[in-house]
Order: sequence, then C-alpha cells, then structure tokens
Amino acid sequence: MLVGSLASRRFDLATGEKARARSQSGEIVTEVEVSDEVMKGVVSLPHGFGHTRPGSRTAVATRLQPGANANQLTDEGPHDVPSGIHNANGSSVEIART
Repeated sequence: MLVGSLASRRFDLATGEKARARSQSGEIVTEVEVSDEVMKGVVSLPHGFGHTRPGSRTAVATRLQPGANANQLTDEGPHDVPSGIHNANGSSVEIART
C-alpha cells in the first residue's frame, strides 16, 4: 500500500511495516511503502494480488501473486448511477498501523 509522507507521519507508518486498511465492506493487512508521489488523503493499492478468498479456485494466482486483494475493500453495490458499475477505484478506507 502506498501512502504519502504526511499520512506516514499521521499514522506513524514507515516503509516495510504492516498496516490495516478497512472499508465498510472488509479489511486487509499489507506492507506499507511511503511515497511523496501519493496525493494527500489517498492510499494506493495495486490490483491483481491476494487471491486467497475462500472458494476462489486460483491456486496458481495465489502462489504467483501473493499480497493484499484490493477487492476485499469494495462492495457489489453500484455506485456510479449512469453505468451501474461499482466504484472499484475510489473506496473510502481507514488506515491504521498493525
């Protein structure tokens, strides 16, 4: 999870430490990377990792792409009324040091 330097000071986070990101739909724990390239108030989490949800038949992906699954933080409800698509790239989260 990329966090900006202001957030790293506010939440007492440093590169390499673990942090929890929690939304109304779920939570993940992942490694932190502090970066000045992240806007204030933004947490960046890459997609395509952490295929460990029970029932997912992704043994190869689980082995080859470990990490935190950003989908754990999104819900299935549509957020964008015109398209009916859920908002996978703009979920509100709370972060905390673990």
